[in-house]
Amino acid sequence: MFGEGILSVKCKKKTRKKLKKLLRWMREQEQELDRQRAQVLSALEAEDLSGVWVHPTKPRSKYFGERLEMDASSYVWIKGLGKCTLHVCIDDASGFLLGLWLEAEETLHGYYKLMEQVLGTYGIPLSIRTDRRTVFVYNKKGEADPAKDTMTQFAYACSQLGVELRCNSDPDFKPKVERANQTLQGMLPFRFTMEGIHTLEQANEYLQQSFMPYFNELFGYATDYMEGRWRKIDSVFVECSSEKIRTILAVLCERSVNKGSSIQMDSRFYALVDHTGRRIALPYHAKVTVARLLDGSLYATRKEQCYALQRIPDRYAFSPQVDPEQEKPRKARAPRPKMPDSHPWSFKRQMQFKRSDALMKSLEPCYKSPYETQYA
Repeated sequence: MFGEGILSVKCKKKTRKKLKKLLRWMREQEQELDRQRAQVLSALEAEDLSGVWVHPTKPRSKYFGERLEMDASSYVWIKGLGKCTLHVCIDDASGFLLGLWLEAEETLHGYYKLMEQVLGTYGIPLSIRTDRRTVFVYNKKGEADPAKDTMTQFAYACSQLGVELRCNSDPDFKPKVERANQTLQGMLPFRFTMEGIHTLEQANEYLQQSFMPYFNELFGYATDYMEGRWRKIDSVFVECSSEKIRTILAVLCERSVNKGSSIQMDSRFYALVDHTGRRIALPYHAKVTVARLLDGSLYATRKEQCYALQRIPDRYAFSPQVDPEQEKPRKARAPRPKMPDSHPWSFKRQMQFKRSDALMKSLEPCYKSPYETQYA
């Protein structure tokens, strides 16, 4: 491509400058370039005037986990599925990919899955940088007044964890993840094709188990040259328990109890059940806060009381008066515990007894009288 004067979209600044110098020399020698090379040269010369490739150099963070960057990239990642959205989380200090999650669209669930990977593997970071999507920040009146801001679900989860969430629409505010999106767009579609991946479930499993360790080993760095010697990048992650991850990464909403002592969610009715399995009847119009966890389970809280939500079916699945009687499913018996070999009734001891019994019977004529039929 370089010999033909073709500009690659993934080429580095050094290659662009070298190509521009070569095309200028060719223009001086030949006095005229073909159409394709002339267009490439004009594009390269226009970059110096427009400043397309000009990005200010910034220092990296000092500690691992001090600043995380999150973003989502819409692209044709898997052939045949159309455009999907890859949610990406990268560390600024080390360049490690800390989380990848592929979904059909950019959603809160996708960013929650990133947080689940980060919290479960590394811990609680110090700060997160994102763009100004409504998933992260929402101005009710379109103004930048903090007093009029409404805290989103993701921002509330970050505040519960003690993570500083900073949002800005400028791509230079989070350059690491913006550059990582370009690298991933050049790698992942071909790797998905080579691995025979055709569904989102297969893609997410491959990303977490195989691709992220490979990417971090290839592009990440756990050590840095500081103060005249190589040092390991220290971490500021704080350990987070699995129970805390499960309860904090939830979607919260408020519901009112109807006259049937139930609440409605997604056009379905749910009954409130306490820890003993007994259904609870709350007053009409009582307000409860419903939490939907990442695994899909639903819980409701009211006045420091927690209830599980049990779905109420729309109609009975069986009529005892019309439908024929159905045999009740038999309860599966618990498997019997395996008897140890040292027990006198074990299979091993029984086989030993049979062998010794056969031996004693074969030796019986040697030490017994003809009138005795049993040995001592």
